[in-house]
Amino acid sequence: MKLGQAVLGVLLGVFAFLAHEGARAEEDCNVPPEAGTWYRSEPAGEQELVEIQLIHRCTTNARWGATPLPGAEWTVRAFARCRPRNCIWGREKADAGESGDLVAVFLTFSARRALRIEPFGDTLRVDIAIDYHTDARDDEITSGVIFLRRQ
Repeated sequence: MKLGQAVLGVLLGVFAFLAHEGARAEEDCNVPPEAGTWYRSEPAGEQELVEIQLIHRCTTNARWGATPLPGAEWTVRAFARCRPRNCIWGREKADAGESGDLVAVFLTFSARRALRIEPFGDTLRVDIAIDYHTDARDDEITSGVIFLRRQ
């Protein structure tokens, strides 16, 4: 009985330590200024991208044994111009590049839509590639679309 209690005590101690270290690692992670809602700077046509939401979440990745290290996860929500209201392409995890850009791929009913999002000062520069599932429409590539925060 005492051996079982000792093992349980050790396990609880280990879990408490890991929880404390994980919380500390998340405190070390700051939300970057790119997180938030961004709007296309120019008027958009029907079905064109008009709004991007960048959602940042601090994470703790246990690596090198049990030592927690701070990390980050990005999620992108993208909206296109539709009537009577904007339609959502979806919500997808984004891969962060070494240069600070984000890449997210949305698999919609009609196409595979890829966004490359690059922070540029107080703006985002977005490259959009749309690969339609049908040959009835030509694929589209749009480079350098500027998004701003609404003031």
